[in-house]
Amino acid sequence: MGPAGAELRRADIVVTSTGSQLPVIGRDLLKKVMKARRGAPVFLVDIAVPRDVDPEVTRLEQVFLYNIDDLQGIVHDNLRSRSAEAERAGVLVAEEVAEFVRWQRSRGVGPLLKALQDHGRAVVEGELARQRGKLQGLTPEQTRAVETLASGIVQKLLHRPMTTLRQSAAGGEGQAEVHDLASAVQALFGLAAGEAAVEAAARAGRCRPSSASQRGACHCRPRRPRRPAQLGT
Repeated sequence: MGPAGAELRRADIVVTSTGSQLPVIGRDLLKKVMKARRGAPVFLVDIAVPRDVDPEVTRLEQVFLYNIDDLQGIVHDNLRSRSAEAERAGVLVAEEVAEFVRWQRSRGVGPLLKALQDHGRAVVEGELARQRGKLQGLTPEQTRAVETLASGIVQKLLHRPMTTLRQSAAGGEGQAEVHDLASAVQALFGLAAGEAAVEAAARAGRCRPSSASQRGACHCRPRRPRRPAQLGT
């Protein structure tokens, strides 16, 4: 087999890249090598141009030959696979960013929602305190049942306006629409949250995703107060 055959006999993976114009590994040489290897498989990677390995060697059992074309095909397959994964990752990122923006918008109505909850809790506690004398004949279990019933009724009554406020802000309604809705809730329930809570709710409607990125990112910024002009003396 000569020196080349002796080296091939010991190798399981062979990478060839010479400047030879003729194949340096032929079928006859590799047939002797495979006989000496007792059928152990060998992988040949031929990256030379012209090729170093005679394509006829693939007729031998347990001989696997890969050339430049095969490697380029593998690279292209990997690139296509990575591109598909990148697209799927982009969809996931866009969904998560959109969810974050909805959450960020809904925070703007937080003070008004808290004021509405506090109002409902105060109504329950006030009515229970007012009727405390009429409830003295009840057992502790019955008293707790009445308290739970009263709290549940108030929560159900407040559920729709609270949900509408939250969805209006999270859904990206305009600043004027959110402001009008928040003002209406404040007036209808007589809340003392103040104009600051209404303005905070309205700012939630100002926060909109960037049209350039199309990823739902929020680019709104609080306005800086205008510095008063200084008059010279």
